[in-house]
Amino acid sequence: MSRQPSTPHYAGHRERVRKKFLKEGLGVFEDYEALELLLTYSIPRSDVKPVAKNLLKTFGSLSAILDASPSELRKVAGIGVSTAAFIPLVREINWRYMETRIEKEDYLTSPQAVIDFCKSRIGRESREFMLLVFVNTKNQFIEHEVVSEGGVASVNMNIRDVVKKAIDVKRCSGIIVVHNHPSGHPQPSDSDKDITGELARICKSLDIRLVDHLIVCSHDHYSFVENGLL
Repeated sequence: MSRQPSTPHYAGHRERVRKKFLKEGLGVFEDYEALELLLTYSIPRSDVKPVAKNLLKTFGSLSAILDASPSELRKVAGIGVSTAAFIPLVREINWRYMETRIEKEDYLTSPQAVIDFCKSRIGRESREFMLLVFVNTKNQFIEHEVVSEGGVASVNMNIRDVVKKAIDVKRCSGIIVVHNHPSGHPQPSDSDKDITGELARICKSLDIRLVDHLIVCSHDHYSFVENGLL
């Protein structure tokens, strides 16, 4: 009589993890457990707990894993081509979700919501970008636009172009200026402070509110308003 193949030891564990998520949400999970659950959808026939722990050991955090490139992910044992594409896809879908949500919200309900959106949009980029968020008198989101792209250490802000775009956007009464620091350190340079002050003066003279200037990284941010510079 032929022996039936035994069920892999991890099969029941996968089902328990999924049921736990559906019942209690991700808040009760450790990072490795959340990552383990995610990996079950791209690695269907292996024990993914060691892979999840290897990823965390290599990159240090769940957010760093999501920020990693496919080539970086492939260096970790157990990560194949499909999973190296799947993990960045999760990150990009999250960005698309946040973008869609902020566009549909009646209000930018909190400074943190704006910060999270901007971090997801340009915070992880390896070069500097400048992003403008246009709002109306009630701080309702109108639209956003990436207006400038720079190098690893700098991006140019053309004040005339920034102001012109704010004037051209229908119903716009205020702007949030955002740029990223690929170094991971969001502290403003003297140049950042000087040009923000100049932009604030020009905006005030044209009755345009400079709501904030944010400097974002993948895991941190600096707000000129929060730090009393606007």
